[in-house]
Amino acid sequence: MDNLLDNYAPEIIPNHFMVSTYDARPDWMGPFTTLPRRAIKVGIIDHIFNEIMMQYSIGVSTEIYITHLNFSNVYVTFIKTEGPYMKDFMPDYQKSYDLVLMLFIRGEGLET
Repeated sequence: MDNLLDNYAPEIIPNHFMVSTYDARPDWMGPFTTLPRRAIKVGIIDHIFNEIMMQYSIGVSTEIYITHLNFSNVYVTFIKTEGPYMKDFMPDYQKSYDLVLMLFIRGEGLET
């Protein structure tokens, strides 16, 4: 984890480094049936779901959650996408949480 965050993660703003789990380690993405204990819901995005195997696009909602990961300065973002027509177009679709993003904040101490 330290090597990944120190050498692979691009700096998005000073001392803030981001890693997409899809790009770095797709096996970390999930699916997870439950969220970590201290996850906080930070928002919902209503959007169009485009799947390459689907002929039609459908409207879905994606919930966004954030929590820290083992260290007070490493945060992870989980998403859960669902919609009323998902089962119609994807019969084997199971609701799950996917870990999509890690954020590492480097500072001199927790206060900074």
